[in-house]
Amino acid sequence: MALLNHSKELAKQSGCKAITLDSGLPRTGSHGFYEHYGFEKSSYGFEMMI
Repeated sequence: MALLNHSKELAKQSGCKAITLDSGLPRTGSHGFYEHYGFEKSSYGFEMMI
């Protein structure tokens, strides 16, 4: 949580309006952590293995 708090403060100081992160679909525990911290789901990612 300390890293997220530090990142949030750096972003504010830099004039950023948002923080965006990626988390793999199977990482449901991480998703819950981010949502508890205040992040909201905003998109789905797609990839195709070739």
